[in-house]
Amino acid sequence: MNDKDLIRAVARDCGVSVEQTAKVLKSLATNMKIALNDKGSVTLKGLGSFKYSIHSKIAESDPITGETIKYSITHIPEFQPVKELVISNMESLSLG
Repeated sequence: MNDKDLIRAVARDCGVSVEQTAKVLKSLATNMKIALNDKGSVTLKGLGSFKYSIHSKIAESDPITGETIKYSITHIPEFQPVKELVISNMESLSLG
């Protein structure tokens, strides 16, 4: 499902226009970015939580030049789904 499919499905389920739904989802994404940029977290009940995780890389070799590139601490947003999403995905796997 891509973003347009999601917007159409949410609009249909909520009985509102596609344009209104797109506006709400754009606002949601913007406000999530603001919260995460403030080193906060965002929790959506029934979905999961988004938060920044700190990763540090000291040095890495450039594969082309062989030069050592030094990195500082990096903040990477990570998503932790609720347990129900993980379990439902595992149960839907077909192994046979």
